[in-house]
Amino acid sequence: MKKTVLLMALTGFSLGVFAQMEPGQKSAADNAPEAFVQNEKTISEDRNIQSMIDDFLSSKKWHEGKNTGKDGNEFFIATGVAGIDAPRAHQAYIASRVAAYHKAMMAAKSEMAKYIKTEVSSGAESTSAEDKDGGQATFCKIIETKSNQYILGMQVLCSFEYTPAGKNGQIGVIAVWSPRLQRMAEALATGKPVENGMPRKSLNEQISSDPLVLMTTFGIQQRLDEKGNPVLVAFGQDGALRDSTRSAEAARRKAQMNAHAAIREFAGESVAVESIKMNAETLKEFNEAASQYSNDNAFVDRITTVAKEMNISGIATLKHWQAKHPISGQMVYGVVCIWSPELSKQANALGDILAGKGKTTSLPAAQKTAPKVEPGKSFSGTGQSADETAF
Repeated sequence: MKKTVLLMALTGFSLGVFAQMEPGQKSAADNAPEAFVQNEKTISEDRNIQSMIDDFLSSKKWHEGKNTGKDGNEFFIATGVAGIDAPRAHQAYIASRVAAYHKAMMAAKSEMAKYIKTEVSSGAESTSAEDKDGGQATFCKIIETKSNQYILGMQVLCSFEYTPAGKNGQIGVIAVWSPRLQRMAEALATGKPVENGMPRKSLNEQISSDPLVLMTTFGIQQRLDEKGNPVLVAFGQDGALRDSTRSAEAARRKAQMNAHAAIREFAGESVAVESIKMNAETLKEFNEAASQYSNDNAFVDRITTVAKEMNISGIATLKHWQAKHPISGQMVYGVVCIWSPELSKQANALGDILAGKGKTTSLPAAQKTAPKVEPGKSFSGTGQSADETAF
């Protein structure tokens, strides 16, 4: 009865351009060798989402946990994997991919929370009894762990998608935190200034133009622009529930909301993790040497994240894209949004103009074209990795 009760308790703005390259084609701007897509009917069964994560980390000589870069700066790496639960023919397949990313990122953040501090409790009970009809021995051990941490400045280092033919797919994430990223998160929340880095190419040149690479790129990355200013780049995507203009526009809006949420979550959120493991077994012995063995195992891993309301000024849209997913043939609508302290200043200045207080702010012009992708049977992709010099 005690075990039954326990088991029940356990189960309780747009300035954009559209991507215009053929899928798989790379431009000179794609300087990340990890931006790789495999779109074939069969994928080796020896390769899976975890091996993709492990291979990436191994190529950098990094590992999960605390690392030290070539410049001597320390950073923390955590990983997460989650399944795409919807069948590939389901109308919500694209939304399920997005949900899988969120679950994987939550798992990565939970690993950091557990690393910082974990409360561990453990208990066990063993009983035995015997009468004229036989004997019985029972054992039950329960282990519970809890972590609760406020995490800010954690970004996606690289994301992965793996879907073999005939099976459900997975999304994997490598997440990274560093003091520099935390300072950018604090700038979001408090307006504190942040230090510049070495100038890089323009953001449009840095971000891949391949829609399949963008399709496998989730979350947020900090990058440095052509002036060395740190900029948060947020990648959002979602799917249309039906083949209509109205549904497509809704998908674009949902993608934008996902990107905006990534920026908010980077600014900080509470992460609570609770895990319970139970191992219980019973041995019954009867007369004439007969016996019966049973085992009841249970495991629950619960992760909760909360990012409270925050006013953020200066989120702009850098790029729109759209492409058919190789597995489902459904259209994926994506957006790349950016935020920086400089953009925040410009947005506040624009607010002052509208209130009759300030000067005008010039805005860049927009261009639009449309991409094209053919559907396929299986898919393995690695999203664009973050700029290592920016975190």
